[in-house]
This record gives sequence, structure tokens and C-alpha cells, in this order.
Amino acid sequence: MIRQLDNPTWFCSFSAAETRWVHLLKTLGRIVEQKQYTDEEIKQTTWKQKSDLIQKDPVTCARNFDHMVQLFIHDVLKSSVMPIGEIADHFYRVEFQQRGSPHIHGLFWVKETPQYERHPSEEIETFVDKYITCQKPDKSSDMEDLVKMHRHAKTCKKVGHNVCRFNFPLPPMPRTMIFNTS
Repeated sequence: MIRQLDNPTWFCSFSAAETRWVHLLKTLGRIVEQKQYTDEEIKQTTWKQKSDLIQKDPVTCARNFDHMVQLFIHDVLKSSVMPIGEIADHFYRVEFQQRGSPHIHGLFWVKETPQYERHPSEEIETFVDKYITCQKPDKSSDMEDLVKMHRHAKTCKKVGHNVCRFNFPLPPMPRTMIFNTS
């Protein structure tokens, strides 16, 4: 694809949120338990109960995830709002975590984007700043628990490292910058 379309503009990862998708949990309740859950009953269900329900029908969960991805790409990313620019093409691959939850890694090619090593760094930085912002949500935000944050695990210190081998936490950058690695 790179040979045909050139370098992609954006790399994105999207994870499933099965335990937060009320419509999916209600569907699974009907299919798996033959029970008609209300929205309120789903909201009162524990994470363990939701996980058990999800694990009982991975096919419906995977199909729902695919449907949600298709809707997101069509209704959000390719909408007239163009939150990441006008998409010329895209590709993604679905993978499954050990717990069985799907996620995608996607490449998006956007029209009229400055290219690394062909355009000045400042032009690329301005383009990036037009579409991306980075900040940690405040404690009162519902978004806080949706944001992926590094949590130290065994893999951080493997291969003889005494501290996180990924160098987290990383200090914030004062602005968007492109580093020349050569």
C-alpha cells in the first residue's frame, strides 16, 4: 500500500469497549440468557457479570465491534467534519488480545498532507497541530478512565532493567516537534 499510496498520514489504534456498550450487553442478554435487560439493569451490572456475558458469545461481540468500527469510520472519520482531514484511503487489521477483546491498528491516507523529508518540519508540525491535541483529562472528566495510560507491569523491567525500559513517565513536550533521527 505504501508503494501505491505513499506514506500514510495517520496510524490509529481503536479498542473495543464491550463492557460500556449497553446495546451490546442488552443483545447478549437476549441471546445468551434469554433475558430482556433494561438500560438501568445493565448499568447496575458488575464488571465481572458483564465480562462473563461477553465471554459467552465472542462471535456476536466480534461482529458488533466490526459494525462499530465501520460506523465510526463512515459516520465520524469520513464525515463532512473531517476530524483527521479528507481521507483518501485507509487500511486496518483486527487483532484480539489474550482476553479475546478485539482492537484494530489502522492506517489512514489523507489528501494534501505534507510529507516527511519532502516538506519543511514546520509545515508538518502545523498540519499535526491542526488535528491532534494532547492533554490529560481532569479528574472530574468521564474521559479519564477511557484514556490509555501506561501502567507499569512485569515487561517494564524485563531484560535486566531496574526502571521502566520504556522510560515512562515521559515529560510533556512544550509543542509539536519533528526530530531528525539521522
